[in-house]
Amino acid sequence: MSSSILSIFPVYRMDEQLEIISYLSHAYKKMIQKMLKASGITMEKMLQGIIPTGDGFYCILHPSLKCFGSILGMSYLHFSDFIAQEYPYFKGIRVAVHTG
Repeated sequence: MSSSILSIFPVYRMDEQLEIISYLSHAYKKMIQKMLKASGITMEKMLQGIIPTGDGFYCILHPSLKCFGSILGMSYLHFSDFIAQEYPYFKGIRVAVHTG
């Protein structure tokens, strides 16, 4: 199993955290939908679950995508540059990948 962990540490005010998390939720949903369309696989064959943690989330990938968690994690990091353009107070995210 491969998983990516996205964490936004609580260094922001509560309203800023809510604003960023809302933006991330919407943006990652669009990103995953584009990935599914481009790859021609179903959601069930890509993700086994997304688990909110309070300061981020776990993204559990399907076992057949073992080692893809690293690529997904790098996508999250790359995307943080675009978030910083939208929200100047945003300082970045922390990503960890477990490859089972």
